[in-house]
Amino acid sequence: MLASVVAAVFGILAASLSNGVNTVNYTLLVVPALPGALVGALGPFLGLQLEHA
Repeated sequence: MLASVVAAVFGILAASLSNGVNTVNYTLLVVPALPGALVGALGPFLGLQLEHA
């Protein structure tokens, strides 16, 4: 839950710093996030251990 709050705060700050979100800015924000989301979602499916013990 704490990670969600931190992500929301940084999302709000990033949106305010980028002069709003238009189509170009939205693309530039979403495209780099896709690999992270894919690794996070496919890690357990592929049996990868992404966390340190």
